[in-house]
Amino acid sequence: MVIIYKYSLETFTQEFELPLGAVFLHVECQNNNPMMWFRVNTENELEKRTFTMIATGQAFEPMDYRFLKTFIQGNLVWHLHEVNPYYT
Repeated sequence: MVIIYKYSLETFTQEFELPLGAVFLHVECQNNNPMMWFRVNTENELEKRTFTMIATGQAFEPMDYRFLKTFIQGNLVWHLHEVNPYYT
């Protein structure tokens, strides 16, 4: 079954088990908490995927990041990336 699921970003870098082929749709704060939405097929096996939030002006080590979206949380501006996505 294809459905849209919401996942909470609780740390700067976080690993999730998502159904294989989950499609990122959006990131935004809901009640000041960063949330990601994905279109998933619940019949697919799970795979581990890692996401990181990088603040504007924050230094970070160059890695295989795929930029997803910029969002605002209060006074902070975050830039969400997927770490080492399998389709890069």
